[in-house]
This record gives sequence, C-alpha cells and structure tokens, in this order.
Amino acid sequence: MGAVTLHIEGWDVEVDEAGGGRVGAFAIAERAGLKRQKDVKELLERNRSELEQHGPLPMRRTVRRIEKRGAIGGVELREVDEPMLNEAQAYNLAILMRTPRASALRVSLLKLFLAV
Repeated sequence: MGAVTLHIEGWDVEVDEAGGGRVGAFAIAERAGLKRQKDVKELLERNRSELEQHGPLPMRRTVRRIEKRGAIGGVELREVDEPMLNEAQAYNLAILMRTPRASALRVSLLKLFLAV
C-alpha cells in the first residue's frame, strides 16, 4: 500500500505507511499569498540545499490552474510537477516566505502536522 491523501484543516496531505505527512509546495505558496507558481519554484531552487537537509524533495504530478499574463491573458489548466514537502521542509519554506500571511500559514501548518 502506498501513500493516502487525507483532507485535514483544509489541506490535502499525503500520509505514507510510516505516518509521515507531505503537503504540496504550491498549496503552501497560495496560503502565503504568493500569486505565481514561478515565485515558489524560484524560492525552492534558491534554498534547495537547505530544504534537502530535511530529506528529499519528491515530486507529484498534478493539474494546476496557470494564469497567463500579457496580451493573451486568461487561465489554462496544465500538468506540472509539484514538490511535496515534509513537516520540516514545509515550516522552513514558510519561514523563508516574506508575506503578510506567513505567520498565519505557520500556525495552520502546525495544526496540520499535529493532526497527522
């Protein structure tokens, strides 16, 4: 049996057989107020070595709504690879984010991982 996805405190969290949970980096970014998927990808890449001190960064294939800018604006659905973060990585990412909602995000993550 592999990981199962649970819905806790408004989050989708993947829980493995050992009881470890992982949340999607894009879900964290949205709650922190980052508007563009590209912003969180850049933040993850700049801090990859720090995040990988807490374990690997596995990817999950998912479909995301991507906002297109410029003359041909709009929204499209696109398959993307979303980094799945464990508890330490999720907290670390939330600490690195400098947004007004980052504090509330950290509280939400704490509740999430306590529930897992």
